[in-house]
Amino acid sequence: NDTAWHLLLHQIMALCLERGGIRRGDSWRILHGAHCFSSIPEEQYVRFIDFLLKKEILHNDGETLSMGLNAEKAFGKKNFMELYSVFSTPQEFEVIGVTGDVIGSIELSFLERLLESDAAFYLAGQAWSIERIEWRKKAVFVVRAPAGKIPQWGSITPGFLGYELSRKIRDIFVSTEDYPYLREDGRALLDSFRRDKRDFLASSFAPIEQDHKGIMWHTNAGGFVNTTLRFAIVAELGVQVQATNEYVKIASETLPWNDFTALLDRMSSPGYWENPELMRKIIALMPNYRLSKFQGYLPDELQMKLVADTILDVENVKRFILESI
Repeated sequence: NDTAWHLLLHQIMALCLERGGIRRGDSWRILHGAHCFSSIPEEQYVRFIDFLLKKEILHNDGETLSMGLNAEKAFGKKNFMELYSVFSTPQEFEVIGVTGDVIGSIELSFLERLLESDAAFYLAGQAWSIERIEWRKKAVFVVRAPAGKIPQWGSITPGFLGYELSRKIRDIFVSTEDYPYLREDGRALLDSFRRDKRDFLASSFAPIEQDHKGIMWHTNAGGFVNTTLRFAIVAELGVQVQATNEYVKIASETLPWNDFTALLDRMSSPGYWENPELMRKIIALMPNYRLSKFQGYLPDELQMKLVADTILDVENVKRFILESI
């Protein structure tokens, strides 16, 4: 990432603390050569500084920048100890199944959004619904979500696989190659997967199924690519879409097949994924993941860009579309 705005904020405040204040031009001269800031134009940096001054995160004493009142309130405890790291550990709740076993954990902020929307969520490869919460114990008791209830993600950063790895997994399922280093139980499991999946996955690069409940697109392209496709489909067609590492699932009994195939054609056209209006729509759909302790002090559009840069993969989407359509 060469436009890491949250890191830039951290470094500007660190310079202010280190030097007791720093001139605007000096901070740009010192920082802009770092790779993580190398694609930030100077004029955008200037607007960013103006935003921080307006929000009293920075203070301007003539030409010298120093820590603002709100920055001191947020980070000033224990001699600004919070500025010694970029990331902080979020408050988490244990997720407990009906047998009493701990399934995993989810963040408080994610739990609050689940309660607002009465949604299910993914964890440990399963979809769960909340049965009750014991707030003092920081425990969430869950049952398996009913079929047909599309879950939200279940963690601060979903367990997504990359494009190359996901396609390699698909290729292994489709092939007949033997792997002599596998144990007997591992070989038996691979053979089982191949019996179930080989013929169908080999039928095309990314098979598509349609029934009365909707469309299942077996992309095997990984979570980053599939999430990008998911948000584009939602933005374009206004339907409910679920994405995993293996597939993109559209839950709609009324979506015409022609509308879906017409969208695929548009996705493969030159310039589609560079359309600023499309990207604005996609970013507006982003979940509000907390990825950095400085995220909340950025302008709204930069907060959403941070999330988008973390969970989207436009370049590999374009590659996948060209190979599959």
